[in-house]
Amino acid sequence: MRSRCALVLVGLLTVLSGCGDPEIPGPQEEPSHKVSYSISASGTANESLNITYVGPDGSNVETTSPGSVPSWGTEVTTKPGLTFLSLTGQANSSDLSYRLTCTITVDGVQVADNRAPYSCSASFELSKLPAILASRSPSAAPSPTPSAPALPSAPATSAAPSKPAGCRFVKGDELTEIVNDLAHVDKPVQNMAGNQNRCTYTVDYDATRVITTWKPDGKPEFQFPPPVSGLGVTAWWFEHSDFGVLDVELPDGVFTVRVEARALDIDYKDFAIAIFKAAKPRLPR
Repeated sequence: MRSRCALVLVGLLTVLSGCGDPEIPGPQEEPSHKVSYSISASGTANESLNITYVGPDGSNVETTSPGSVPSWGTEVTTKPGLTFLSLTGQANSSDLSYRLTCTITVDGVQVADNRAPYSCSASFELSKLPAILASRSPSAAPSPTPSAPALPSAPATSAAPSKPAGCRFVKGDELTEIVNDLAHVDKPVQNMAGNQNRCTYTVDYDATRVITTWKPDGKPEFQFPPPVSGLGVTAWWFEHSDFGVLDVELPDGVFTVRVEARALDIDYKDFAIAIFKAAKPRLPR
C-alpha cells in the first residue's frame, strides 16, 4: 500500500512540475542582408564627393568619389545583429543645378532614398523590412482593373539635333581636358550652344563659360599692346576682373576666345591660349 501511494505522489509532483509558466522566446536576431548603397549626381562638383555609409559590422565607412563622376555605388553583406543602415553624400559645386540622390537597397528591394542640392542622406531600420516586403507582395496588390484598349504609339521622334556649326572649332572633350590640365579639377562641359560662327560652352552654370567666335573678314575687338607672342600669328589680349578676351588675326578673319571662369582657379590668358591652340587646326587658313 505504501509503495502504491508513493508512486501516486511522485506522479502528481511530476504533473505539477510541468504546469509552470511557459517559456517566452526572446527577440530574434536580425539576420544577414545584402545591402547596396548608391549615389547619383546631376551636374558636376568642384571637388570630390564625400561619402559615409554603415559598413558590414555597423561601423561607419568613409570614402570619396571624383566630383565629375555621375554615380557611385558599393555593396556590403551585413553581419547578423546589425539593425540600422545609413548613407550620406556631400560635395561643393558652383553649378546651381547640382543635385545628389542617395539610395539604399536591401536584398534587391529599394527601401530608402533622398534627393537634395549639394548633399543627400538616407537611412533605414532593418526591422521594417518584413512589413515592406509584405506590402509589395503580389497578394497585397489590388485586383487589376480592365485596361482601356491600347492606343497607337506615337511616331518616333527624330534624333537630337547636331551641335551648332560654330562649335566645330573646339570639341567639348578638348575643352574639358584643358580645364583638367590648367585648373586641376574634373569639370566636363555641360552644354554647347551657338550658331554658324559662334559657340558658348557652359562648364559651371553661368560661373564658368567659354565663348568662341569666328568673324570672317572681321577686325579685333581689343588691340591693347603688347601683342601676344609665341602663337605664330598676331594676337591681342584684354583682361578684366571677371573675364578675358583673346583676339587672333588670321588671313580670312578674326578668331575670338572669351573666357569667364569665376568658379575656377585658372589663369585666364593661359586658358584662352590653350583653347585657341585646340581650334587652330580647324580654323580657315
